[in-house]
Amino acid sequence: MRCGYCYNTEIVTGSGNYSYDEVLEFLETRKGLLQGVVLCGGEPLFGYDNAMLSFIVKVKNMGFMVKLDTNGVHHESLQELLDMGLLDFVAVDFKAPKDKFELVTKNPSKYFEFFINSVIMLVKSGVNFEIRSTIHPDLLDTYDIQMMIKTLENIDYNGTYYLQNFLESKENFGNLTKKLSYIDLKKLHTDKFKIEYRNF
Repeated sequence: MRCGYCYNTEIVTGSGNYSYDEVLEFLETRKGLLQGVVLCGGEPLFGYDNAMLSFIVKVKNMGFMVKLDTNGVHHESLQELLDMGLLDFVAVDFKAPKDKFELVTKNPSKYFEFFINSVIMLVKSGVNFEIRSTIHPDLLDTYDIQMMIKTLENIDYNGTYYLQNFLESKENFGNLTKKLSYIDLKKLHTDKFKIEYRNF
């Protein structure tokens, strides 16, 4: 994806890679010092294959917990990891409502349904997870976020929904800077789950 607010541009475009073996060698030196490993990106399940699965299994066998940060689009890969009990926590990025999904992510809106499938799987899995959205008012307005809340209500989400305020960075895909408009947080509401705000 190429979300306008994303600051991990080098990771997304594939610059600066480490091999699985290099990471495993590093982790060997951190046993007893670190509790867990976070798989993030970009999208860590993009290009998911047997090599990545083997890597995750080895990380777990070394005694580390594994957290996955994902956009939820690769729902079949996510299901495999859940079925194998390899994930201790999952953070899912809810990018946009369906009608703005392509605008925000620069990906076809059909992937919105893949995201929904992933959330439904997580709800059923019993694995701890959170759903979060990064908010920049030039991309999403108050109505959009309320529609996203409604979507979560419709699939019986009952965890906490985290709304994260956009933070300026030196570089992001949308060349976004300070917000020109604002989100009216007082208009956001639900009786089905808790909403928490980060960096607002």
